[in-house]
Amino acid sequence: MFKTIKWQSMLIALVYVAGGVGMLFFTRKVEPILIDLIGIALIVIGVVHMIGYLVMDVKNAVYRNDFITAVVLMLVGGLIIYQKTTFRDMVPLILALMIIVSGFFKIQDGIDTQRMGYSFSAAYVLAIISLAVGAVIMFNLIKAPDTVMMVLGGGLLYSGVTDLFDSLYVSGKLRRYLKDLEEEDEPPVYTPAPAKKEEVYTPEPVSQEIHLEHTMHIPSYEDDPVDQNIELTASAEPAEAEEKPDVQ
Repeated sequence: MFKTIKWQSMLIALVYVAGGVGMLFFTRKVEPILIDLIGIALIVIGVVHMIGYLVMDVKNAVYRNDFITAVVLMLVGGLIIYQKTTFRDMVPLILALMIIVSGFFKIQDGIDTQRMGYSFSAAYVLAIISLAVGAVIMFNLIKAPDTVMMVLGGGLLYSGVTDLFDSLYVSGKLRRYLKDLEEEDEPPVYTPAPAKKEEVYTPEPVSQEIHLEHTMHIPSYEDDPVDQNIELTASAEPAEAEEKPDVQ
């Protein structure tokens, strides 16, 4: 969706830029056919809206007015070309209205960007300048015709360039906003904790040596009894074999 809106806004901005350049640098050539150019520009903008509506996904196109807006713009453009003598004196007002509409679009972009959680204070400043230029022409505050043409050309060029910047900035924020929404909707991935390695039981070494001590008292029949203490020691370790004396 945001790609369609982005290119749609950029194409409309390029129409503004072309009109502004023509009025500023080719005033003498553009002025006689200016009313026809305005009608053609409105038709082109209407076609851009219609294409954007047709290529847009149906779930995003519902409750949008792109189709009606396209039809109205094309009808008005065709009417201006057909009734050029009637609309010739209204050229400054029509161009001033187009500049004012560009200013209100910038205000809308600033509000939309703010609702997405981003700051875009520059959009309001750019919008105020567009509204001011359009109001100066609409209320006939400039009397010289040549100056009016220059102001209108500069206003269209300014509106087109700032609309290009506005479209690129807002589309970038919209892309990031949609990406953040997708990440929030994704279920968290469960990663099991690694199993603890079982420790191998190693019994503590037990001493195999057993000491048995016992004292035996054997009475003696001699006059001077001698304490015959015999100490017996038993060990689990095999005792070294005693060397037997050689019997000859």
